[in-house]
Amino acid sequence: MEKRMNLTRLEYFRAVGRTQHVTQAALELGLSQPALSRAISTLESEIGIPLFERRGRSVSLTPDGKIFLGYIERAFRVIEDGYEELGDRNEAGRARVSIGFLRSLSHIFIPQLVSRFRAAHPEAQIGFFQSNSDGLEDEMKRGRLDLIFVARIRDTGSFTWVELGTQEIHLVVPVTHPIATQESVSLAEVKDEPFISFRTGHAFRVLADAVFASAGLTPKIAFECDDGSYLMTYVAAGLGIALVPPNYITPDGFKIVRLSSPHARRSIGVAWQNGRYLNKSALAFLNLARAAIRPDMTFAPAESVR
Repeated sequence: MEKRMNLTRLEYFRAVGRTQHVTQAALELGLSQPALSRAISTLESEIGIPLFERRGRSVSLTPDGKIFLGYIERAFRVIEDGYEELGDRNEAGRARVSIGFLRSLSHIFIPQLVSRFRAAHPEAQIGFFQSNSDGLEDEMKRGRLDLIFVARIRDTGSFTWVELGTQEIHLVVPVTHPIATQESVSLAEVKDEPFISFRTGHAFRVLADAVFASAGLTPKIAFECDDGSYLMTYVAAGLGIALVPPNYITPDGFKIVRLSSPHARRSIGVAWQNGRYLNKSALAFLNLARAAIRPDMTFAPAESVR
């Protein structure tokens, strides 16, 4: 039993299990590939069960390996939480919070929120990570993020998500488009237009498809992309029109038009991992977000937030 509790080998297993590649894990750990392979083989011998299926230097977890990795991840999170709490209790921990957020929130919302937080907690260090919803959840499961700001949560059993507010969904068109002179338009009026959209499975694509379905329409998707900045440049180039959230990072050459029907909104909330210790800085950031954000996703006056 004592051998099975060798934390160094368990950390090595964790790295290989995450990356599914021995060479990449070795680089992250600062080890040689042969040394890491020997450590994993020793661990498997001690346990008496294969943890990986090997394909050269690429590996994949066996079913037993996946189960074991889940336990190891939880164990290391508990240890990391212990360090965090002791640091808070003794005022010796670094004042740090790591936040993740959707790219569509990076232009206005997150900078304003961080500015509010820094004014109240100038000593705190803040780490940032942008991705889609699934990527943010994965990073938080790995213990790399304290809080994420997302429109939805896939794994509701692992996270708590609290809605902060909702945002109106707009239509964006090239400035040369005939409806660019209109303040609002119904989705039915543009149902035959080519649309630029995120790829299937993207959180905003799920929402956009639901908006079309609520109007009894099916969009004509001309192009799909993974990144919102590309989406906007395609629109500006006249390749199609798109549904977008407000305050998006946008190029010149387009016009935002409100949707008169259907009225479409998306929720934005903050999430954290169930059972994970939130240090003082993370908890302060969470409380500020919940107190400062109005239901329409605007900010309450700073003096009204205590």
